Amino acid sequence: MIGGHLERLDGLHEGQYGGRKKRSAVDAVGVLMAEVQPAWQEKKVAAALCMDVAAAFPSVARECLLRKMRNAGLDENLVGWTDSFMQDRKVRMVVDGQEGDEMGVTTGLPQGSPVSPILFNIYIAEIHGAVERKVPGVRGLSFVDDVTWLATADGVDKLATMLEQCAKESEKWALENGVRFELSKTEAILFTRSRRHLARRLDVKMKVGGRDITFAKEATRWLGVWLDPQLRLTTNRRKCIQRAKAASARLKGLVGQNGIPPSSARNLQTAIIQSTMIYASELTWTGKGPMEREYQLAINQMARNTLGCLPSIPLGALIRESNLTPVASLLNHRRPSSLTDS
Repeated sequence: MIGGHLERLDGLHEGQYGGRKKRSAVDAVGVLMAEVQPAWQEKKVAAALCMDVAAAFPSVARECLLRKMRNAGLDENLVGWTDSFMQDRKVRMVVDGQEGDEMGVTTGLPQGSPVSPILFNIYIAEIHGAVERKVPGVRGLSFVDDVTWLATADGVDKLATMLEQCAKESEKWALENGVRFELSKTEAILFTRSRRHLARRLDVKMKVGGRDITFAKEATRWLGVWLDPQLRLTTNRRKCIQRAKAASARLKGLVGQNGIPPSSARNLQTAIIQSTMIYASELTWTGKGPMEREYQLAINQMARNTLGCLPSIPLGALIRESNLTPVASLLNHRRPSSLTDS
C-alpha cells in the first residue's frame, strides 16, 4: 500500500530500484548500459562509483523517516501506521548461547519485514537529487542500500573528479541524515572499449573517505551481475554457467544415489538451475551468436544429469526425453523485458 501511494505521488527518485514493482536488479543494470552506450557513440567514456550504506535498516531514525514521509505527501494514516510499526519493539542479545535481558529499540527497521525496503527507499530518496544537483552530469542509481553514481565525460581524469565529488556529497548527506557508508566496500568501475582509456584505469586515483581508490582491474559484481569494462557481460555469463553446472552435477548425484524421478529433477533444472544460468542474459542476447552455443552445451549436460543416462545416448533423443527447453527459446522469451541491446 505504501509503495502504491508513493508511485502515484511520484515520491521516489526515478533511479531507485528494489522494493518497487517492475524494477528489478537486472532492470537497473539495463538502465546503466542504456546510459553508457550512447556516451560511447559520442566518443566519451563512462564510469560508476558503487557505495554501500552500512547497517542500512538499523540506521533509520523514526522521527526523520516520518518527516520524509510527510514531505513526500503520503497519507497521514500511513505515516501513523509507520510510527506505530517502529515503536514498542524489543531485542534480546544472545552471546555463546546465553540470552541477555530484553532492551527497547527506538530506531531502525526490522530485518526481514516486507515493508522495510520501501520505507528505507523513502529514507534515502533525497540523496539522489542532492548529489545530482551538486555534480552536474551525474545520474544516481540505487537498489535499496546499494547507491551508485554514473558519470560520463571526455576523459578518465574528468570522470575521477566527478566521482570523487559524488563521494564527498554522499558522505555529507549521510552525515546530515544519520546514516553512513561502508567505505571499505566502495568500488569504481570504468566503462570503455578504448584501449587508451583502459590502460589508465589503475593510474587514476579518487579520494573516498580519506582513502585512495582506483578503477577496478577486472569485472566487478554489481547487483548480482558481473560488469566488465566493455559491458559485454562475458564474465557474468561464464560465472553463471559455472554455478549452474555445479548445481546440476549435485542434482545428478541425487538422481543416481537417491532415486529422484526425472520429472522432479526436470522441475529443479527448470525452476532453479536454468534460471541461475541465464541470469541477466537478456541484456546482451541479440537472437544469435556464440553465447547460444555456450548455454546450449550446458543445457545438454543438464539433460544427461536429469535422466541419469550414459554419455553415449544420442543428443536428439536426450533433449526430447529430458523435455528441457532449447536455449534459444529461453533467451528469446526473456529478451522482451530487456531495456537495451548490445
